[in-house]
Amino acid sequence: MVWVRSKKKYMRTGTAAASHRTSGAGKPESPAEKPLEPRVPVWLIVGPALFLAGIAAGAVFSGNAPREAVSHLDFLFQTDFRLRLEDPFFSGFVSSLASSFLLAAVCFLCGLSIWGTFLLPLVPVARGVGVGLVAGYLYTAYGLQGGAFYWLLFLPGTLIGSVGIFLAVQESWRFSKRLSMGGSVKAKIGPYAFRFGLFLVPCLMGALLEWGTSAIFSLLFSF
Repeated sequence: MVWVRSKKKYMRTGTAAASHRTSGAGKPESPAEKPLEPRVPVWLIVGPALFLAGIAAGAVFSGNAPREAVSHLDFLFQTDFRLRLEDPFFSGFVSSLASSFLLAAVCFLCGLSIWGTFLLPLVPVARGVGVGLVAGYLYTAYGLQGGAFYWLLFLPGTLIGSVGIFLAVQESWRFSKRLSMGGSVKAKIGPYAFRFGLFLVPCLMGALLEWGTSAIFSLLFSF
C-alpha cells in the first residue's frame, strides 16, 4: 500500500508539474519562448576589460609604429587640431558623436544576427585600439604636453561615450543569443530599438563633454 500511494502521489505530482508547463491554450511552452534569465550584465564587465586591452595594444603599436604610419598619424592629428580651433562644434562634437554612433549601429545590427555573439567582442576592442593609438602617438610625439592634451580634451568624453557602447554590446549580445536559440523576436524589435536610443544618451553626453573641453582647453596647447 505504501508503494501504491507513493506511486499515485508521484503520478499526481508529475501531472501537476506538467500542467504548470502548459500555456493557457493547453500547449506546452516552448523553451525558446522563455526569457533569457537571469539577465547577468556579462558585457558590462567583459566589455571594459576588452576596451582596456585594446587601449594597451593600440598604445604599444603606436609607440613602435613605422615612420610612415607615424607621419600619417601626425598629419591626421594636426588637421584635426586645426579644425577644432576653427570650428570646435563640428570637429569636436560631430566627429565624436559620429564615431560612437557608428559603433552603436554595428552593435544594433549584430544583435539582429545569430552571428552577432561572435562579432560583438570586436567592438570594445576596436574602440580601445583607437583610443590607445591616440594616447601612444600624443605621448611619443609631444611628451607631457601631448599627455595633458589627451587627459584634458580627449579621454573624459571618450570614457563617458564608451558607457553607451558597453550597454549596446550587452543588449545586442542578449538579443543575438535569443535568435540563436530560436526565440521569436518580432514583438521585441520595437523595445530593442528604443533601448538603443537610450544607449545613445551617454554617447551624446560624451560628445558634448569633448566639445566643451576642446572649446575651453584647446587654446592652451600649440602643436
